[in-house]
Amino acid sequence: MTHIRNATVRLTAAHPVEIEPGLFLPAGSYAAESREIGVPARDGLTNWSKADYLLEFTGEQLAAMGVKNPDNLASAEYDLTAFVTSGEIVVS
Repeated sequence: MTHIRNATVRLTAAHPVEIEPGLFLPAGSYAAESREIGVPARDGLTNWSKADYLLEFTGEQLAAMGVKNPDNLASAEYDLTAFVTSGEIVVS
């Protein structure tokens, strides 16, 4: 049986980061979620994956960031792990 471990973290962008074509995360600090997946090992312990970093935006936030036609969006979650790995976004 796999396990999921979530934690609240802060993600900080020192400058705007293009998280998808035409969609820029403004510089700032954001409450986000880290998620790790655990798989039981033979020794009875759990092997945990490296964390993924997820940030959820409201439709209004997405519209302010440049999303076209945000009227049908209540919210959207973005996986920012690649930007954390590259150092463009810092976990604090």
